[in-house]
Amino acid sequence: MKLIYTILLTTLFLGVTSCVGEYNSGKENPLAQSHEYGSTTSGNSELEQAIKDKENPDRNNWQKPRKVIERLGVLTDKVVADIGAGSGYFSFQILPNAEKVIAIDIDSNALAQIDTLVKSLSPELQPKLETRLVGFNDPKLKDEEVDIVFLSNTYSYIENKVDYLKTVFKGVKPQGRIYIVDFKMKILPQIFPKAEERIPLFEVERHLQEAGFKHVFSDDKTLDYQYIVIAEKE
Repeated sequence: MKLIYTILLTTLFLGVTSCVGEYNSGKENPLAQSHEYGSTTSGNSELEQAIKDKENPDRNNWQKPRKVIERLGVLTDKVVADIGAGSGYFSFQILPNAEKVIAIDIDSNALAQIDTLVKSLSPELQPKLETRLVGFNDPKLKDEEVDIVFLSNTYSYIENKVDYLKTVFKGVKPQGRIYIVDFKMKILPQIFPKAEERIPLFEVERHLQEAGFKHVFSDDKTLDYQYIVIAEKE
């Protein structure tokens, strides 16, 4: 599995551009994200050069994906919806440990990229990743379809937030959870969204409560530039 995962992360670099050096605030496509991945070794010099030309390690440094995924807990029998998946930065990293990952986005090109990359996975992993093209206001989750809903760098761009969360709520199984990762309201490096494009932590907490989620818990210590908000459906 470790070998498969290494090969996967290497493959992901092909055709994927860095989002940190030229951060796209998402105004045109609020739920669409471009992503870069951590460096790996493939033994293929041409591939290694392509990775070197495209990668920007900064996101792994500030996003700390391993710590974020640790927050999700044991995923062995869990179905995870990655809303605003972009080209799969978190989807592919969650996949090896989850029962299934649904990569949800409004950007058909990003999802097509995921579909292409999935073909490089092992036969065991391929059927575990599904892409789902959606509109701005509906993640198209079936009733009680998923155990975990995950949104990273996405929530602040959703317009009707409480209504959206109420729709998400229906798609979460009882005792399921939602995780929202977004940028803190403090002075941040210029590569990150402007203050007016962010959302205060207390507003996210209030929205989750209004949508029906319980046991809202906030972690603003693990990540330097972002908070993690966790809530549960009873």
